[in-house]
Amino acid sequence: MNDSAAQGTLLVPIDVQGVSPAALETLVTIARLLDRKLLGLVTEDARLRSAAALPFATEIALSDARERSLLDARVLERHHRMSAETRRLLNELARRERIALQFEDMIGPRWACAIARDGHLDIFVPARQRRHAPPLQTAFIPRAQPCAIQRLGVLLPASDGAAQMLSIASALINAGLVGSTDVLATRSVSAAALSALRIPGHPLRVHSPVSTDENALLQLIRQCPYTLLLVHADSLRPIAPEILELALEHSAAQVMVIHQPAS
Repeated sequence: MNDSAAQGTLLVPIDVQGVSPAALETLVTIARLLDRKLLGLVTEDARLRSAAALPFATEIALSDARERSLLDARVLERHHRMSAETRRLLNELARRERIALQFEDMIGPRWACAIARDGHLDIFVPARQRRHAPPLQTAFIPRAQPCAIQRLGVLLPASDGAAQMLSIASALINAGLVGSTDVLATRSVSAAALSALRIPGHPLRVHSPVSTDENALLQLIRQCPYTLLLVHADSLRPIAPEILELALEHSAAQVMVIHQPAS
């Protein structure tokens, strides 16, 4: 993918745990509103494959008392099944909304793969599916309902990039997809900068100043109260990828990381 194509692409990492239909619906809706292409980055964590190859990863079958490999087949089968189902649903949604979509494969944890991908793409990191969530299979995927994003959090960077984030937030709000919005800023934000978010009847709260040091950011992601959190890549850059990966594993929110400058 060349640089010009990358300018309008939104990446979503997909791993062994798959992505819920609701998250895929939100992703495709955002891509349509922002006129973005989609890149599904299907990742396979080499650590799982390594664990599956360990000699103690076996089970005893009750039927014949034979010892057999437990993790290797099951982990790989689950990965292929979940990623294939996610691919199918994402293809269906993208085709319905006429959004260009392609897939690539990488080895590694999903966040590490996403940031290693060339192009400095914006990244949509889905929340982990809960243990008792409904299965991915569904005969019908409804179109996104109003206020699909019940609470939108917008963490403005200390560096440049706030304008792009506020523009994205404005597009989501004006499309009627957001129930309420919280803007979090390290310093005061002018009324002019926030004017596009001030829609009659739309609850808007501004929190300033807020800390954006590493500990504060990790706590925000782990305990995120928002349905979708917009955060600039510059804000996350000081955090080691493996530490951020753990925070994203525990987050109940979708996290959209903005790399691309305003056009």
